[in-house]
Amino acid sequence: MPGHIFISYARSDRSYVARLAEHLELHGIGVWYDYQLVAGEHFDTELTSKILTSAAVIVVLSPAAIASKWVSREIACADDANIKLVPLILQSCEKPLRLQDVHHENVTGGQLPPPSAIERLRSLVSGTSAKLEPEPDEQVSAEPGNGAFAGLITSMSGHSGSVRGLAFSSDGTLLASGSEDRTIRVWDTGTWTLKTTITTPSQAAWPLAFLPGTHTLAAATFQRSGVELIDAITGQTSGTLAGDHNDICDLAFAPDGTKLATGGNDRTARLWDVASGALMGRFIAGRAVPGWPLAFSPDGASLVIAHFGGPTAGLWDTASRQRIHGFARHTDFITAVAFAADGKSAVTAGIDTTVRQWDTTSGALVRTLRGHTRRVTALACSPTSPLIASASTDRRIQIWIASSDNPLRTLRGHTAYALASSPDGNILASGGGDGQIRIWAAGSL
Repeated sequence: MPGHIFISYARSDRSYVARLAEHLELHGIGVWYDYQLVAGEHFDTELTSKILTSAAVIVVLSPAAIASKWVSREIACADDANIKLVPLILQSCEKPLRLQDVHHENVTGGQLPPPSAIERLRSLVSGTSAKLEPEPDEQVSAEPGNGAFAGLITSMSGHSGSVRGLAFSSDGTLLASGSEDRTIRVWDTGTWTLKTTITTPSQAAWPLAFLPGTHTLAAATFQRSGVELIDAITGQTSGTLAGDHNDICDLAFAPDGTKLATGGNDRTARLWDVASGALMGRFIAGRAVPGWPLAFSPDGASLVIAHFGGPTAGLWDTASRQRIHGFARHTDFITAVAFAADGKSAVTAGIDTTVRQWDTTSGALVRTLRGHTRRVTALACSPTSPLIASASTDRRIQIWIASSDNPLRTLRGHTAYALASSPDGNILASGGGDGQIRIWAAGSL
């Protein structure tokens, strides 16, 4: 029986589709989509097979999708085979003729489908993805492993949507969380209690980063321009940066707080002077399109940036904004990047289920870390040790040591979409699709 939902979409809507796919998988619905299809390629047999073996075809509609030959072909293929079509209106547009009489869901502004639509999709896959159903919270556990990551300290609730962003203040006293419920919550790390709730007008509230040495929180929101600077204690906005950068999907401060890097769904990555707010420049290199995610090196001299819509990333000099190395061994697009504490290696992770470690001097692949069985959603490197944490939709967080190919420890029962390590390296925070934030204690190596 069909066991997946096929998603048809225009390439420019990829970031929304990635969120949609994660949301469906979290609710036990298997998903297939191919972000690499572009105009001019052949409508191949593999794609046709995925449509014909699907339980339904979601069509994400926007002006770009209406103009796409790929989307038209996928709709026709499904309709001719009597495969159920499920239109989602992401941006205002006229529905194609074959969808005129088909009920649609309104997801304008980047909303996710309502629970009623999720239940209809779940019924269509006939329980074939039941193994992906969330497990009870009490099953969250940590496997023994060499003394590192001693276990779960506590769980914090309050968000009603997936937690997509986490950030510790540089003094370690505050943890900020951003969610699809349109709120940012600030937590006291001494008591793990809520200090402040900040409501945003956008569909989501992520990514997040604290300005080093301060309690000023930088937050970008989905499908809006600019970065808001927020006093994390009072919740009041104190200023803005990157005002003309639209649809920012990731941001990071240089360790000395003088620069802000932003990466967006507009296929650009930009560097800003924090003091003046001036644009310092964009990162450009031929066919490689730096976008997001991105991360600063510990010394602030370089950035690792994933190339928009692809399986590659690059190392960039922040002074010249020129590419130093390209990292090109993933087989599907990159979802997270980070730097090791010593700055000698960069780490990337992707939909292909792998975590890959790269030498920043030579650009060579150091090792491929295999252990996850589904897409990797987040990375965090300890700032004080060679530990790497990776989260996945397989409901596991893997803890790795940079010199080994095998996981040091596995934290089970939690689908995390955000990870953050405390400044002293003693705490790992994970933010889940269930709105929960879990706090894990790190032991000694």
